[in-house]
Amino acid sequence: MSSDVVGVNPQVINNYIENLQTNFQAVHNNLTELVHAGFALEYEGPDAADHFNPGLRRVMENLLAGTHETMEAYATAVGTVTSNIASALGQSGVQTVRYVPPPIELPAAPGLVANDFRIDLRAFQQYVNEILPQSKRTVSQLVEQNRSLISGISRSGAGMGWAGQSRDLVESQIVPRQVENMSHAISTGMTNIEQFIDQAITRASAADGRDGGAASLGGIS
Repeated sequence: MSSDVVGVNPQVINNYIENLQTNFQAVHNNLTELVHAGFALEYEGPDAADHFNPGLRRVMENLLAGTHETMEAYATAVGTVTSNIASALGQSGVQTVRYVPPPIELPAAPGLVANDFRIDLRAFQQYVNEILPQSKRTVSQLVEQNRSLISGISRSGAGMGWAGQSRDLVESQIVPRQVENMSHAISTGMTNIEQFIDQAITRASAADGRDGGAASLGGIS
């Protein structure tokens, strides 16, 4: 949407910036909970040190790193606009948008080296079928909220907070593009996690006594 009306309320923009940063933190917190839940899975097997542990760390780290990267790009894009507003106002009261990704600190990998496979199959399946989808729904909602953070700001009338080309740029171009980038990074990361966990279940199941191997899989008789 384009507009010929130009109006900037620095406090309204600052509120938008704070809400954006709060949203980013909520996304990070939710994904961190998902990652920690994955590291709580119990796994024993001959491939624990060479495959399961490094693979689990890789997919979990990639999810967080990929999401952090998109949020940093998002903040930079919005920050360029708000910095220009601040310059136009003589640096009068408009905050700078920055997102500094927190360090990725992963728990100790849970896999233990053993001659036979022993995993809690129910816990693995619960992670894939319940925990991961719930996290995806929650995070998707948080990411989509970024659209309403900007669209809900008044353009005109008594409560005008932000109108003009800078507003149009953020709402019509930056937010849709960055929301799409965030969604793609998170979806890709979660899909990789799901595939990795499914592969672990498959490998352990293939070693079950029914296939001539040795395994102790909760939920498999």
